[in-house]
Amino acid sequence: VEIEGLTGDIRFNEEGRRQNYTLHVVEMTVNSAMVKVAEWTDEIGFTPVAAKYIRLKPQAVFERNKTYVVTTIVEEPYIMVRKDEPGEYLVGNERFEGYCKDLADLISKKLSINCKFTSN
Repeated sequence: VEIEGLTGDIRFNEEGRRQNYTLHVVEMTVNSAMVKVAEWTDEIGFTPVAAKYIRLKPQAVFERNKTYVVTTIVEEPYIMVRKDEPGEYLVGNERFEGYCKDLADLISKKLSINCKFTSN
């Protein structure tokens, strides 16, 4: 079966699967431009193409003997204030829990840095 579509001929095989088409795989750059990085066709499959831009290598350097302050608002489930258990006194980052706290802990460990949470 073949019909004329907005972008050209559209063909289907006997099982109803589309034939003879190409999908463009794009990547968004830092300045929100869309750049083609690959194609996918029903005959060949996935084929990377040379990107028309240069990927910058990460150059972020974090000082390891410095404490980074993370200021946030308390908003469930992202940051929540933990309740003290009987006989327990929570200080510093122990006072908080939630998604952002867990994520910051993982990032801190990965980058070998320290972070301190504060809330308004």
